Amino acid sequence: MLNITDKLVEKYRSLGENPDTYLEGLLHAKPITYWDYIEVETLLSLQRPRTNFKDESIFIMYHQVTELYLKMMLHELRQIVDEKAPTTGYLINKVDRLIHYTSMLISSFDIMKVGMDYEDYNTFRKTLTPASGFQSAQFRFIELHCTSLANLIGHRFKKEGSNHLDLNECFEHIYWKDAGTDPKTGTKTLTLQLFEKKYLKALTETAKTVMGHTLEDKLKQLPYIPDALRNRLRTFDKLYNIDWPMVHLGTAEHYLDKKGRINRLPVVRIGKNTSIQNISNVNSSQAYGRKPKNKIGEQLIKMNIMEVLNRPQLTHLQVGKNLKILQINALTDMGMPEHSSSSEAVIVVQEGKAILKTKDAEYVLEKGSTLLVPAGLKHSLNVLKDFKAVAIMATDSIINFKN
Repeated sequence: MLNITDKLVEKYRSLGENPDTYLEGLLHAKPITYWDYIEVETLLSLQRPRTNFKDESIFIMYHQVTELYLKMMLHELRQIVDEKAPTTGYLINKVDRLIHYTSMLISSFDIMKVGMDYEDYNTFRKTLTPASGFQSAQFRFIELHCTSLANLIGHRFKKEGSNHLDLNECFEHIYWKDAGTDPKTGTKTLTLQLFEKKYLKALTETAKTVMGHTLEDKLKQLPYIPDALRNRLRTFDKLYNIDWPMVHLGTAEHYLDKKGRINRLPVVRIGKNTSIQNISNVNSSQAYGRKPKNKIGEQLIKMNIMEVLNRPQLTHLQVGKNLKILQINALTDMGMPEHSSSSEAVIVVQEGKAILKTKDAEYVLEKGSTLLVPAGLKHSLNVLKDFKAVAIMATDSIINFKN
């Protein structure tokens, strides 16, 4: 086995370089230190308060920590986007990290309450206008890596507009602009104007780059989603789309009224038809651009990962040399979008009822029925009653979903 010196010589020679020059350079190189590697002094010099209030430094440091957590999340999501054919094990590992980072974001947010004096915060915060957490670009980049841009269009426009929008139209009606736009006049706040001037081009370019490669798209590539991954995705979806925005609203409540009651805007309560008005004018409660409307289930922006999770579950029962058997389990109202198999498949129904649709026909699948599905035939499945079946196909068969 080559020793370390020989390996170094081989490395630099393979690069067309003189190994002696590099090895001699090592003799004069200073040892690396923690403070140099982590850039500690630079990091600790990045807090520049605009007032003399001591706790403004806490406000700055916490938001800088938040941006680092968001960067860690983006780091994982970019790897998912770049992975051409991620396995379920790979995705489980990445989503576990996303869950951990999001949990740290949520648990650390109490610093915004206990780390600052109430009166001081309400005073120095005015000095920071029109800056707002709404302008956190990384938050927007994370969304773009998680789901298609069409899923981020505001609900109001979805009801009124077309389902076939180009990239620029999607950005024109993206949901978070509602929080920075006067609903009556359509006038954009200065907060939104400055944000778009700084980041809209980069956001648009990112949307183009990740199109067809988002976390949602990677999930659609999988032949089935095991419970281990499914449950983690649900956890991440809840943490990022519900718990994280709600801690912002809780902090808004704390600072808008010292006794914990919001007098200038109603409190959102689960199941109540209450709403928050003029939330775009309340910096600490903008919740990164999420503008609550009615019930909790209606007010929060979903990543549409859930659409993928609501597919029937496919599990390998047996895999032989020539054939494999898949178990299909689905609850009522679940559906499998249009897909095809690279080889013909035989479906044997054990329980329940479903409709298999092709371009030219519909087939009722009930207990005891069998169906031969030709290779390459595009079809979808809609479950009418809790459904259980087995599918028998070639071992090397691949299930391809329509993008």
